[in-house]
Amino acid sequence: MVDDDDIDIQRLQFSNSTNVDTSITITGLNDSSCYIFGVRAYTDNGYGEWTVIANETLELPPLPSLNSTSASTLIYVIVSVTVISIFILLLIPVIIAVVMVIKMRLKAKDKVIITDNKPEKSK
Repeated sequence: MVDDDDIDIQRLQFSNSTNVDTSITITGLNDSSCYIFGVRAYTDNGYGEWTVIANETLELPPLPSLNSTSASTLIYVIVSVTVISIFILLLIPVIIAVVMVIKMRLKAKDKVIITDNKPEKSK
């Protein structure tokens, strides 16, 4: 329910003699306020019935400003993440190759040790 004590009644009268412009922009409204607009036509026959339009303004949070410092920081972050991702993707095959080479050398070394320890056959 609206508290009538705090209502500020203002009347603005706009006249439009043609039907071309069917809208109007009202500026200077306050955040978190309720506005009630009444619209009626005036013709040669006199005034028409009122049409009431109620609207509430909302308090929107301020938009964060994207200054040049934060924009350049964002670019640095994107480039850094991209470079690190590419580095990791290139490093994984190298690590796999090194591990495989080490395993192959250990297997080859084990084969040499096993063949060297076989007893000799007598002739």
